[in-house]
Amino acid sequence: MKQYQLNYLILPDLNEEDAKSLQERINSFVVENQGTLDKIFDIAKKRIDQRVKKQDVAYLASLDFHFLPEKIMDLEKKLKSEEKIIRYAILNKKAQKPLEAKRRRPILKAAEETAKATEKPKKVEIKEIEKKLEEILGE
Repeated sequence: MKQYQLNYLILPDLNEEDAKSLQERINSFVVENQGTLDKIFDIAKKRIDQRVKKQDVAYLASLDFHFLPEKIMDLEKKLKSEEKIIRYAILNKKAQKPLEAKRRRPILKAAEETAKATEKPKKVEIKEIEKKLEEILGE
């Protein structure tokens, strides 16, 4: 099963109870088709930036769920058959690792590295440089 997110807009002509019953029908369709619901977001009436089917306002509903990829087409047919849904988007969500699982450098190590980088190099005597040159040149 893959994890998905479904976002859809419902006509604002409905009252809130009817919009919630439509949301329940969609949720029950997912469960009936061997899906599992992860998170159901509350329906909210929102102003839409871009008009959809001559509507400036619509109910926004969202749902996170696990579903078989083969059944997504059935879900799309169900969403298209609902006359009160004016637009929908099914997003494929990837599993994210928790933040604790990521490796991070300890703060002390980072501070030590910056301190080493800012240290001034030691001064070298001219006699030492001359000795090295003689060794290299083979004199």
